[in-house]
Amino acid sequence: MMKTDKQKLAVALFAMTVGGGILLVGLGAIEVDPASVHAPMWVIGVAGMTFIGGGAALLFERHRLLANLGGLTVVTSLMTVAFWVAFNAPAEEIQGGIPLLSAETNGRIGKVLFGFGGFLCLALLLHGLRRLDQDPD
Repeated sequence: MMKTDKQKLAVALFAMTVGGGILLVGLGAIEVDPASVHAPMWVIGVAGMTFIGGGAALLFERHRLLANLGGLTVVTSLMTVAFWVAFNAPAEEIQGGIPLLSAETNGRIGKVLFGFGGFLCLALLLHGLRRLDQDPD
């Protein structure tokens, strides 16, 4: 738990810096080995936006609208990546899983779980947008 404003600022700036780096990879401004990339560059850029939004939410916690927009950026980014994995990623790219099940079955289970996560994020996004519309700030 962060106790001081300096700690919150440090964490927020760190998250935004990490997210900015990932976003720059997604935009092609920072080159990476293509063999290490398992998603389209736009998906990587969206993943970077997760960290930027989280840092912004923390940085602007005293400004409700900006903090809420940061949080909505996090949820939207997570939803986008989850839906991309669920509907577009090859099942064989999903690693890990339940022992004794085939890689194909584990890949399908992974895609279903990512889809569930995407719909959960969609519900959070819709709830957040509704609350954003109701906030007087």
